[in-house]
Amino acid sequence: MTAGEAVALPVWQVIVETLRKEIQDGRYAGGEPMPPEAAIAGRFSVSRITARKSLAQLQQEGLIRIEQGRGTFVYNDMIPYDIGGGTRFSQNLLRHSIAPGRHLIRERTLPASREVARALGLRKGARVLHLLVLGCAQDRPISLGHNYYSAARFAQLGRVFREERSLSKALQVLGVADYRRRQTRIVARLPNREEAHLLQQPPGRPVVETVGLDVSGKGEAIAYGVTCFAGDRVQLVVGEGDDPSAP
Repeated sequence: MTAGEAVALPVWQVIVETLRKEIQDGRYAGGEPMPPEAAIAGRFSVSRITARKSLAQLQQEGLIRIEQGRGTFVYNDMIPYDIGGGTRFSQNLLRHSIAPGRHLIRERTLPASREVARALGLRKGARVLHLLVLGCAQDRPISLGHNYYSAARFAQLGRVFREERSLSKALQVLGVADYRRRQTRIVARLPNREEAHLLQQPPGRPVVETVGLDVSGKGEAIAYGVTCFAGDRVQLVVGEGDDPSAP
């Protein structure tokens, strides 16, 4: 960018051009924090509102991510996430040397919808256990899963999950030695307000939704799941991860 071009640009855009070049030149490595908003405002002698506008533009371009309460980070490569028959959240991340984390956001028992009942082989209106689970990679949210189970069989699953911090291990405790993914449907859509908030992403940024059914080794329906993944953080890989013994 020449001096003449710099003068012609609004000051917030000059900041964008400068920071973009520094990111592309490797001054800030992928995944590392950027200077805070106040520091950028001081560096360029502008208001924090102007600095905020510049950072928002860089986030829109996909160069940085702004996480409420944590700071601003240079965008890094997306995480490959296998969705094969033996898909397991923890194993998917550990194979890439990424620390997994799962957090139970909400637990409730409710009547099964027609779709959930059909998938689990229950009558419509039968009681099902609904677990809303946030999945994290290195403490960074990447997925939000709505998981449905027969309440008659898995009434204690929420409690055991809190102890084990793993749905696979919790199911083992409750007598499900093994299970596999029978099928997965994938669609891209915009998140609702709660999803955007929990995934710490703008509501206008798409998520990738998977709808899947897990069955036991005998083919018995175990779980029906609807999971949305942060579209700019996770790359779904079809046909991998077929080890059903993975945690």
